[in-house]
Amino acid sequence: MYAHHLLYEQAHGKALVERAKETDVIVHLPWDKVVLPIDYRETRTLVVFDGFVLFGGLPRNSEILQVTKLDDLVSNADNCPKNLWNDFVDSCYFFPDELYSTSDLRSGNEKGLLQVIAEHYRYFVLLPTCRAVVFRYRPKSLSPQGVVIEVSKGRVEFKTTSY
Repeated sequence: MYAHHLLYEQAHGKALVERAKETDVIVHLPWDKVVLPIDYRETRTLVVFDGFVLFGGLPRNSEILQVTKLDDLVSNADNCPKNLWNDFVDSCYFFPDELYSTSDLRSGNEKGLLQVIAEHYRYFVLLPTCRAVVFRYRPKSLSPQGVVIEVSKGRVEFKTTSY
């Protein structure tokens, strides 16, 4: 049994899933081992991805097993598209010690170095044969990128889209 993964700044791949008990499995992700409560007779496909799920992005028969908060993502504001600043209004910080409003950011009145910080999560999801839509952050700009996950007969395909 394998878990299919799309992790931040890595190519998609497969991770070995080892049965620990009748109701638990161990997922061997790159640089990490995770124990999940999955019955070994489960027919749905385990998918692991770093990003976020919007309302209605997963089909009815899917199940989110675990959500893990990862380290926040940080990027300089010069790399972040200006039209996305509203999405990050709570996480736009100037350093050393100043926090500016969105109007100050747009007008260019900033002083110091602006950094954008986005919260980052890892999802462990059981998916039936379906198409699911999730989002992840691009590494340099932190702009959202849509990902369509197609599951068919235990095979998984990740298709990225533009925002």
